[in-house]
Amino acid sequence: MSSITYSFLALLTSIYGLHANLCLMLLTNAFVWTRKKSASVITALGQQEWTLVMNIELINSEDIDSIFPFLQMSNPNIEIETLRLRVSEMIGQGYQCVGAFEKNNLIAVCGIWIITKYYIGKHIEPDNMIVLPEYRSKGLGKEIMKWVYEYGISQGCVASELNCYLSNTKGQLFWANEGYEAIAYHYQKPLLL
Repeated sequence: MSSITYSFLALLTSIYGLHANLCLMLLTNAFVWTRKKSASVITALGQQEWTLVMNIELINSEDIDSIFPFLQMSNPNIEIETLRLRVSEMIGQGYQCVGAFEKNNLIAVCGIWIITKYYIGKHIEPDNMIVLPEYRSKGLGKEIMKWVYEYGISQGCVASELNCYLSNTKGQLFWANEGYEAIAYHYQKPLLL
């Protein structure tokens, strides 16, 4: 272990009053995340349940059916067959979906689009981030968005923009805390009645 690692370990131990072995484990997991960029550790220091270890990665198109229960949580009135048809068409238009997994169990999804618009340039658009209720308010959304931003940058994106339902006040607060600014309204009109 380098002297920098020991210094950081001593700092964690002194500031948070944590046991040295716990700090070493946190530090080791942080280095694993830095190297792999597909696993992350969320900690709430000083609390009993302090660690959630997960993998964040793109969901393969062959496994895309795994996101349907999440989409139905957000839009329960859409039939599963309609979802299947729409998501299949979306994939053909460039849609991808990021999944957060704990022990190979999908616990959150976030659709993404990489598109270019004249007023903002090439950007990544998060689309319907949905987290299982028991994993909410634990920092998972923030970790997913870190992954999304890094992925967007790796794909040449210069910005990110998104839509958020007017009724989703918690979502609006989350996006504001992520640094997004509300700059427009999103309008919708059915063409076939």
